[in-house]
Amino acid sequence: MRTKSILVSAAVGLVFCVGNARADGTWTTIDYPGATGTAIFGISGDSMAGYFYDGSGSKHGFLYDATTWTALDYPGAYLTQANGIDGSKVVGFYDNGPAGSGEHGFVYDGTSYTSLAYPGAPTTGMGAGTWAGGISGNSIVGAYGDSSGNGRGFLYDGVAWATLDAPWAESGPTGKSVTQAYGIDGGSIVGSYTDSAGNSHGFLYDG
Repeated sequence: MRTKSILVSAAVGLVFCVGNARADGTWTTIDYPGATGTAIFGISGDSMAGYFYDGSGSKHGFLYDATTWTALDYPGAYLTQANGIDGSKVVGFYDNGPAGSGEHGFVYDGTSYTSLAYPGAPTTGMGAGTWAGGISGNSIVGAYGDSSGNGRGFLYDGVAWATLDAPWAESGPTGKSVTQAYGIDGGSIVGSYTDSAGNSHGFLYDG
């Protein structure tokens, strides 16, 4: 009984601590000026990256340094979304629209855009294309659709591409296996995969 009492007391103390932690800090709503919808996916220092919808429903990426807003539109793209940021570099994806060649990743260095496409990955069809989710230094992570329609993660260091497949990922109800990499910090990568039942799970890879 004493052990049970100690555990209950510890649990109560933990809940109290968690409650205090949640109460601390300041929440700030951040909306791109004039936008009908805003989402932020990445932060580095005071700079944030994400996307917004304008009044006509078009989707644009953005960079916000807590003072100035900068819209990010890949040249000629139908839509652009920024996902990750590290220093002055922003990564995400763009889409050329229904008549275009599907999704492509990009990296923006504050001046120019560079398109990213996993070598050999199809650019048309369901789930096709490449998108970038996170960046750390010169390393970029994301996902691409292979020729069989599977979603596969990737790591790109500016020179070589490596495929990332979570060892627990299995073909679910759709018959497709999915691994996606969303963020990276040094050598640690996070993302998600789906199991045979179609349930999604997070992962940490320290490759």
